[in-house]
Amino acid sequence: MRFLARLVSLAFLLHISAAQGMDKVRQITGAARVHREMGITGKGVLVAILDRGIDWANRDFRNPDGTTRIDSIWDPSSGKIEIYDRVQINEALKTGRMLPTRDAVGHGTTTAAIVAGNGFNSQARYAGIAPEATLIIAKITSDGAPAHDGQAAEQPFYQQALVLQAMDYVSQRAKKLSLPCVILLNIGTMGGPTDGTSAMCRKIDAMVGPDKPGMAFVTGPGDAGGRQNHAGGVVPKQGKIVIRFWKDSEKPINIDLWYPETDRLSVSVVRGGNVECKSSSEPPDNDGWFASKGKRCRYMHLGSKKLYFGAEQTKKREVWFTLAGPRGEYEIVLQGKQIESNPNGSKFDALLVSANPPDTITAPFHRFLNHVVTGSIWDGASAKHNICPGDFVFRTSYKDVTGVTRVLNREGAVGELWKGSSTGPTLDGRLGVHFCTPGNHIFTTYCPTSSWAQQRYAFNFVATGQDWIYGRASAVSASAPVATGIVALMLQADPSLDAIQIRETLCRTARKDRLTGEVPNPRWGFGKADAYQAVSAVRK
Repeated sequence: MRFLARLVSLAFLLHISAAQGMDKVRQITGAARVHREMGITGKGVLVAILDRGIDWANRDFRNPDGTTRIDSIWDPSSGKIEIYDRVQINEALKTGRMLPTRDAVGHGTTTAAIVAGNGFNSQARYAGIAPEATLIIAKITSDGAPAHDGQAAEQPFYQQALVLQAMDYVSQRAKKLSLPCVILLNIGTMGGPTDGTSAMCRKIDAMVGPDKPGMAFVTGPGDAGGRQNHAGGVVPKQGKIVIRFWKDSEKPINIDLWYPETDRLSVSVVRGGNVECKSSSEPPDNDGWFASKGKRCRYMHLGSKKLYFGAEQTKKREVWFTLAGPRGEYEIVLQGKQIESNPNGSKFDALLVSANPPDTITAPFHRFLNHVVTGSIWDGASAKHNICPGDFVFRTSYKDVTGVTRVLNREGAVGELWKGSSTGPTLDGRLGVHFCTPGNHIFTTYCPTSSWAQQRYAFNFVATGQDWIYGRASAVSASAPVATGIVALMLQADPSLDAIQIRETLCRTARKDRLTGEVPNPRWGFGKADAYQAVSAVRK
């Protein structure tokens, strides 16, 4: 409560005009019109949030009578999977007893609120896109959080196996409850085959798709757009390609390189004529692998049957570098040893995994200096049955809690694609992004005990009550929940829709303008999502 007391004592509140909270997001997406004219608010639809947990006691996730709108919380963060059901949550709300599950970071709460918060604390001004949907929460990761104000520290964690288990849990709950369900996986960074063949992509495609009514899956493209973080080209037979890149800090960076399984390339990293690390003289067979460790470089060369991402369908070989060392220019040298995939040479894609954080999107950072190509979508979003929304700019300025005007116009003008929104195509040439929704700098429910809520000057939240706050959320992590809420509205209108029908409808009804240009394109997909037109198109 000490932190909350500090919040309430602040002299200045966040200043946003009457239509600048989630109310404006609902207006410009058409969701407000769906609520008003059709009475469709997500009721009877499950929204599964795979993220960092939730502030489960927050009134924005409760019914008018004070009971929870959360069906269950799936949480492995203690080292074993704990499940808290509706009965346990309601009992905790009634007695004031704290459940041992939380959103220590804050990201999961904002995600859930953008989709399905009801804005109870704000007379619905900050209500989400589907404010009467039922929530399933799966805590599948954490960025880590420091100890503060009586809150224990939380260690970071992520295991892909946990994500797959959480997806199974959600599928089972939806089946048991006999309700339509949209799942949002709100994570993702570059790396992986990015062509729909990884284990995660195959899991998504097995859960949703044609002839699987009432199930949809959303994950955005990631926050790696606007950067020179993808190099590609063709290594000629008995020839070589030199990829130059700039390392802009002393911290380690990762590079993930892929090429066809029928080919054999030797690979080395060079700086100033000195070899930092290199492959063996003969690249490994597809059922083998090779690793080396130098003073500043770790290197793995994996055959197609040894891939971490799943070997059954990828049909590629992977080279992974972790490179420490000083700032400066480096080279990756690819030498053709045996090339059978194409007469012209071996097609490669190199992905710079450690790219700019979103708040430094316009600053120079790690980057490729030649052979740069487009496409920065993350692997999970390349699933063939996924719905992938990009992010366009919602606002560029506001006053924070201290009365200071914050200007954010370096990331794009209002209505433009956010400069950090990842783009297609996928590595197998598909569009990648299907449409875009507003996400950059919107305001939504915050968890007041989270680490995000400690950064009051950076995140600029408003505190006008004793146990709740609203704050800024940005990037694809905010646009993907907007899209998820629209899908929930569509599923209430027609619970028999499958993921492909939903995606095709959203693409068909998306609007284009002078900023989207001609569509479809791999930056905007088919344009800006229009909830009213999409729901109207499927409403029975």
